[in-house]
Amino acid sequence: MNTLFRFLSREDAINKNVAKERLKLALVHDRSSMSTHFLDTVKVDVLRALGDYMETDEREVDIHLTYMERAQGKHGSMLVLNVPISKMKRIGKNV
Repeated sequence: MNTLFRFLSREDAINKNVAKERLKLALVHDRSSMSTHFLDTVKVDVLRALGDYMETDEREVDIHLTYMERAQGKHGSMLVLNVPISKMKRIGKNV
């Protein structure tokens, strides 16, 4: 029976941490006041700029806001953009 309680308390701690992270992300998104339209616009602009140097798979691009802890206990948000690169383009002689 003691093993069952240890397992359940460990599972509760994991669920608590997941809920805490989700709440942080929701707060960051609310505080940043970035709309989905804004994030889509940033995504298009970044992909257009990267298009000069590489081919990307636009269907697999992931853009989102995340919570970040800075030095000295300060908190903030970070824009994360994951872009799968299909192929690099040759530009000039040295690239």
